[in-house]
Amino acid sequence: MILAIVLSGFAPTLYLRPVFKPVPIPGYLYLHGIVLTSWFVWFTMQTLLIQSQRTALHRRLGVAGAVLAIAVPFAGLLATSGVVGRVVANGIDLDGDASAIGIGVSGPVVQFLAGVVWGNLSSAVTFAVLGWAGILLRRRAAVHKRLLTIATVSVLGPALARLARLPFFGGEQGPFTLTVLLALLTAVVIHDVVTMRKVHPATTAGISFAIAVSVIFNSIAATDIGLSLVRRLQ
Repeated sequence: MILAIVLSGFAPTLYLRPVFKPVPIPGYLYLHGIVLTSWFVWFTMQTLLIQSQRTALHRRLGVAGAVLAIAVPFAGLLATSGVVGRVVANGIDLDGDASAIGIGVSGPVVQFLAGVVWGNLSSAVTFAVLGWAGILLRRRAAVHKRLLTIATVSVLGPALARLARLPFFGGEQGPFTLTVLLALLTAVVIHDVVTMRKVHPATTAGISFAIAVSVIFNSIAATDIGLSLVRRLQ
């Protein structure tokens, strides 16, 4: 499901560019896409290998996962660092209305971009902490798989935001993205309850950390500090 969300969310702007013919994007966004796509594909493959009991190959491919776990947060920050500049380069005033961006959003441009920037920073921090912890704790399988799952869900926001732009999902500023993210995290909890009759401590810790970081960073986005960062990135 996670891989399907990524592939469908970025199909028009990355995977199927020759079909949809979107506007050109800078090279660093292709690098970002390669790194993040590699992680999602790797994560899916590792899950299937464990399901098919091919543990030895799963462990050998773990080295690639460790490298990707280091690269993913930095690739996210790379893409985020240029988002404001790309908007401004299109002649859009940060103090104007976000409807000018043309993706169905409204309100001041600077506030919309602050939500994007700080939301992406939140995802990068969450993934870095939970993803790297999951790799380091790979010998504790129950902890390992839960932390990596929650870390992977934490970086789904951009893909979901693009799906939310479809008319029947209510727009990027609607509840779609948050609802799906919470549903995916809830699925981890349900899995624990069904299989263990309790919630695993790693699930509790991972989800609590992800939510806390998201709340803190999104709160900062609405402050003068949050808005000033956006202006510095133009």
